[in-house]
Amino acid sequence: MALLFFGYVGYGVLYQRLARSSKPDYIVTLGTGLIRERVPPLLAGRIDGALDLYRRERAAGRRPLLVMSGGKGSDELVAEAVAMARYALDRGIPAEDLLLEDQSATTEQNLRLTTDVVLADPRLGPGARGVAVTSNYHAMRAALLASEIGVPVQVVGTRTADYFWPSAMLREFVAVMKGFWRMQVLVFCLVTLPLPLFLAWAMMR
Repeated sequence: MALLFFGYVGYGVLYQRLARSSKPDYIVTLGTGLIRERVPPLLAGRIDGALDLYRRERAAGRRPLLVMSGGKGSDELVAEAVAMARYALDRGIPAEDLLLEDQSATTEQNLRLTTDVVLADPRLGPGARGVAVTSNYHAMRAALLASEIGVPVQVVGTRTADYFWPSAMLREFVAVMKGFWRMQVLVFCLVTLPLPLFLAWAMMR
């Protein structure tokens, strides 16, 4: 289990380095909870990461669109996407470069419903390439989900407070183990079975 965990973390770091080389047509920020209608630091970090990527693309002569993705929770006054868009507008992002997906309640819905928004926009359409921005501990699971449901996005992570990262990463690892248990059982068997099989063979000689 420890080997699987460190492999998961290591591949997540490697994957994000590869994802950052992408030249996206759109950049989607995956929402997380609001404090009533205020963007909390964790979500602000995700939005800031998306805005940094957007500005780098603009500086390189490209103009990706920004998609803010997140619905309205029972304890929230507005949809997360609305609060996220306000945050971006306050930081000088043109309104015409913003798209909202305001119905999702899970990461899978973030990805699926954002795809619907992208397909409906004449500036993007079926061939558009995307990058999803989330917290670094969440990036690998989001990437696995995107691959599983066939959403063509790369996923990059933004920095999370050091004190929060270990527990959050462990939760994400457990969620991946539960959601992709067949793959994990296969890897676990490949890692653990050779030694006892070899010992059994040696004892039978």
